[in-house]
Amino acid sequence: STSVNLVEVLARRLGEVEDRLELLAFSGLRSRVAWALLGLSARHGSHLVGITHQALASWAACSRPKVSMVLEELQQTGLLGLSRGVIEIRNPIGLEQWAKRVATG
Repeated sequence: STSVNLVEVLARRLGEVEDRLELLAFSGLRSRVAWALLGLSARHGSHLVGITHQALASWAACSRPKVSMVLEELQQTGLLGLSRGVIEIRNPIGLEQWAKRVATG
């Protein structure tokens, strides 16, 4: 029924919000940026078009210059490709491993 679907949607959204709050509270900047990219790629694919550094900064609760530094670092490792208006996640599994590694120091 419609009411059951609504409850399922709301429960899923609440879970997403809880996950994001936990990420913001307990993860470092580099890990937050990586998880933001992974979350976006899960929804929109590996070619993220039109995602600005400022939008990522807002999501990861940090400044745009810091996001740009993390993106450059990820590009240098080969995990991401950056071009004007596009972020390409070249290795999602590697990016997830990197995010876990940098979160634990």
